[in-house]
Amino acid sequence: MKALHPAHLVLLLTTSSLPAMTITGYTVEANDRFSTGYPNSPVENTDPSFVGLGLDWGGVGWASSAPTKSFGFLSPSHYLVARHFGGSTDIRLFADGTLQTYTQAGLEDIGLGVVFNGETLGDISLGTLNNPIPSSGGLPRYAVLDLNTTSIANSTAAYNGLETLLYGRGPNNTSSTRVGAATINSVIVSGNNHYFTTNRSAVQLEGGDSGSPATYRWNNPNGGQELTLIGNHAAISDTTNFINFLGTFQVMNELNDRMNGDGFALRIVGNPTNTWVGSSSTSIANKGAWGLSAGPSQAPSDKFVTFNAATAGNNRQVTVDTAHNLRGLYFLSTAGDGFTFGGASSLTLGRGGITNYDDSRQVFNVNIVVGDSQYWDGGASGITATSINTNGRILEVTGTGINRITGAISGAGALAVSGGTLELTSANSYSGDTWVHSGILLVNNPSGGATGTGTLRVSAGATLAGTGFISSSTIISGSLAPGESIGTLTVTNDLTWNSGNAWLFELGTAAPSLADSTLGLSTQDELTITGPSSDFLKGSGSNWAFDFAGTGSDGWYRLVDWDGSTNFTTLDFTAQNLAAGKSATFFIDDSSTALYVQVIPERSTIMMLGLALVLTLRRRRQPSCKKHISLSHRSDIQTLHPRTDPCGKE
Repeated sequence: MKALHPAHLVLLLTTSSLPAMTITGYTVEANDRFSTGYPNSPVENTDPSFVGLGLDWGGVGWASSAPTKSFGFLSPSHYLVARHFGGSTDIRLFADGTLQTYTQAGLEDIGLGVVFNGETLGDISLGTLNNPIPSSGGLPRYAVLDLNTTSIANSTAAYNGLETLLYGRGPNNTSSTRVGAATINSVIVSGNNHYFTTNRSAVQLEGGDSGSPATYRWNNPNGGQELTLIGNHAAISDTTNFINFLGTFQVMNELNDRMNGDGFALRIVGNPTNTWVGSSSTSIANKGAWGLSAGPSQAPSDKFVTFNAATAGNNRQVTVDTAHNLRGLYFLSTAGDGFTFGGASSLTLGRGGITNYDDSRQVFNVNIVVGDSQYWDGGASGITATSINTNGRILEVTGTGINRITGAISGAGALAVSGGTLELTSANSYSGDTWVHSGILLVNNPSGGATGTGTLRVSAGATLAGTGFISSSTIISGSLAPGESIGTLTVTNDLTWNSGNAWLFELGTAAPSLADSTLGLSTQDELTITGPSSDFLKGSGSNWAFDFAGTGSDGWYRLVDWDGSTNFTTLDFTAQNLAAGKSATFFIDDSSTALYVQVIPERSTIMMLGLALVLTLRRRRQPSCKKHISLSHRSDIQTLHPRTDPCGKE
């Protein structure tokens, strides 16, 4: 822990004997995050007196080799680091009751925070993992608390007096980390200096606490409590704790800029200033629609606002009849239908994005401009949007239900899916990349390219599905599930499968012909499949999943069609969980333009098979005869029967 006196002269604390973070009135029950077992078998503290009770601490990890060193996570890939103290090669998390370890890829300086004597850069750094934490890891998505009056100015006084929960070290590597309450007494923003202070009367930071998060118990508009991040520890003086501050617009912009390159947006929350009433007008710019009386006040602009069906009554139509700007929208969980936004003008959404707590879908039949990179949570009921201008920013969408974008997505920005299902039903022209970190991207556009012109990346654990068209270069490390039920997904650009992915095909119930109706995937450009045969195409213990929904007779199914020739370095079909008496025959035609399978389905049977190969497919030739590989059941290992048959159906 670096020390800093009020004149910013740097003093270094000795590290020969590092005490624990000192908390006035400290008790194990009130202040330890874990009751026992830290760091290898931790048990969460559930004592009623625990100062952090009811909050999800799963997004605060620690260095594997130095468990007294802690980090707060901003996304599945990014965590806060004190520049002067550094990150960790391996980081552990305890989330959803499981202990997990992840590897650091690198660190990047933000340039803002506490600036120490003789230096020009601030102390905030951002760590990045080699691979994002999967959705199964249970990582909470912590937000940064934004109390500023406008999005382009800082309201430092709004943070004075907030009670923070400071996170820090125990006395040794096997003592639980600690949480203590302290009050902000000043916020300093000057040049690259962006920090706040708390006095040491309640909590005294100690050497080794640098980088640990400073948090705030935020009461969200829906009545719940969330752990938010407002800083990370940097330094101390004889009387004061110095903490890097995240709440300035400059710091939020810098964090966003660095996270955007990996397909994530900084989640930002704030306290709403107004609630929609809609009693006298449906115009979004009308004061009366927000319950404001006549006078100098104006309809809220560049603010966090709420929409509550319970207080809006039947007035759930919002008309955007003049260009308007709101920083963040919250839809509360109340009885009644959702809201519908319409109008000929544009609604610009700021860095707070949209959060839908409601049990109803929210519909935006209006052009949305992404004013800042932002995070949308559609909840269980989802959000429907038509026209979106990404405006050079990234829009990250999540939820547990289905979100839909039914119109054109344009601009130089990017799109990301981090949970639930996002359905795209139109041709889109946005030029940034598309990420599917987790959840499902459902592409159901009838023509054009659904995912714009950048690269589409499907991460391990995520799924690409649908019956539409993708014109972007596509890299799949997750699952491919063509169709929505039975259907064909078409990629008109390069398509690459990486090691570890899975193919999920539903083949139907009756004997098919070699028609396109049985085609699972079509790619009209180069197809590349890479990965070692030992783990290629494995997902959740299975490889390909062929789903038989009923009784059908023998027939050929065309699984994949491509426009190119192929050279095989490995051709090894394997079977998993193939029932006794079952058999399957795969074949690739001699012109190397399609992969087929012959199946003998039985009622309520699922056959799981896999492919391990390395191939590149290029210029198309006319099909001729077919190369066959039959697959028969054995309880321990597959049996391969290569043969070549005459052309035509057998």
